[in-house]
Amino acid sequence: MKVAIGYPPFGDSSKEQKIALGEILGTIPSDAYFGLTSKGLYNYILCAKDRDFIEYIAQDFLKLGVEVAIHRRQTGLWYVEVSRGWFEEFLLYLGRHDDYWVFSPKVTDSEDKEFQSAVVRSFADADGTVTCTIREGKYYSRRIAIYNKSEDLLRQLQAMLRGFGINCYVRVDRQARTVRVKNQPVKFPKVYSLRITHYRNLSIFHHKIGFKIARKRGKLAEMIESYQHVGREYTREDYERVLSLYEEYLSYQKVSEETGIPANTVRNWVSLGIKPRVLKVLK
Repeated sequence: MKVAIGYPPFGDSSKEQKIALGEILGTIPSDAYFGLTSKGLYNYILCAKDRDFIEYIAQDFLKLGVEVAIHRRQTGLWYVEVSRGWFEEFLLYLGRHDDYWVFSPKVTDSEDKEFQSAVVRSFADADGTVTCTIREGKYYSRRIAIYNKSEDLLRQLQAMLRGFGINCYVRVDRQARTVRVKNQPVKFPKVYSLRITHYRNLSIFHHKIGFKIARKRGKLAEMIESYQHVGREYTREDYERVLSLYEEYLSYQKVSEETGIPANTVRNWVSLGIKPRVLKVLK
């Protein structure tokens, strides 16, 4: 592989270009095709049912100086396709394991959190779902699930998410199996999922990573709003931690994301001098 030749964002680049690169890279081990053509060019194809997903990836390429047209297949799916010789530079950020794309240390070990956030965001847009169960108007089993055939790849995402303070776990979602389709045996590989649950983790994902696909972004916001904190008992340790974190962050929202305590409650404790009931009882 050649040494990087300086195309943005491989040489001097802006913050906007680095984020654009991250969002493009995040699609390659998930939904996009990336490979070498017979003409010696690297070909990128991304296909999806959400036009807004395809549009924002097209905008990312434009930020790297590549104009990409958006097309629609007869099936109704939207797609972009683009080839360039210098796309070989993408290989600096990628690796292969068990015939699957994974990320190289330039992604997994990056100290640029905005870049890593962009990678995870587009991966989740491509291969992630936002789901919950609603019974009698109440929400249960709220989660983000990201699917892939490579456990190693999902472990990389898990490590990056932990760098944002998000706890998550990887599990086998579907065992390998063979089924008959039109009287022909078809083999399906084992599929893994990375799962994010609980208010604190979902809230941090929403604020620090997020989705760009509108329907997923809206569903996640709806799920977070559905959490109820009525009747929750707070401890002295909760109160003291909130005051300490506020001195560090000077932001109700950031303290809320860190602790899972609603921003309104944080504001009441910090600015209005209102204390949790346990401290009032101890007076």
